[in-house]
Amino acid sequence: MISLRPAITATALALLACLGQRVRAQEAPDPPLVIETMQCRGNVSTSCKSILSYIFLNPGDVIDEEEIQNAKLRMVWLPNFESVDIYLEKGSERGKARLIVEVVEGDAIRTEGAFGFASRDSIAFNVTEARISNWNLSGEGRVLHFGGGVATPLGEPELSQKVVSLQYVEPQLFGSKKYYANAIAFWNDTDSEDRYGNRVKAEHAGVELMLGRRLWDFSFISAG
Repeated sequence: MISLRPAITATALALLACLGQRVRAQEAPDPPLVIETMQCRGNVSTSCKSILSYIFLNPGDVIDEEEIQNAKLRMVWLPNFESVDIYLEKGSERGKARLIVEVVEGDAIRTEGAFGFASRDSIAFNVTEARISNWNLSGEGRVLHFGGGVATPLGEPELSQKVVSLQYVEPQLFGSKKYYANAIAFWNDTDSEDRYGNRVKAEHAGVELMLGRRLWDFSFISAG
């Protein structure tokens, strides 16, 4: 009689070893997906560098889905983008992906105006304001606001206040995604009278400069 037990046992062991390798392979986690390159599509008047500055990720970083969604939120509220889509494409090898930012640009030039009423020290005022803005100066996402306003008391046209201001925002100070600068130059001409009959005439101009750093997802701190 010929025994088949050793052959069967060897085959079973081989099958168990193969099954164990497959189980270990299935249990092994996939390596983290890494950004190989970052590209822009659809942009005509806006530089890709400016667009990518709203994404706090760089080539070589691990894909962060939460940060990608946060970056999309940072961009969609800007008037110079009508729509923003951020997605991934297959990279040159396993574990790598290309991050694509596709935009539809809007009109970066915006005009605003307002007319209303205000009250101070029991005196009512007509208030008229206007502003023109460029939200994509030089195609680099820089912001320039120019505006002014006039406040005239109702029934007392000889009293007034006039204000003119020019504001410039540098969103990528020294080429950084985290640091920014905000500068405002203003001129104010005031001819007013308080409730006690004291007449005040003043004309002054000034400059304000603030430097800031972005923190976390949507917060920032500034000093000036």
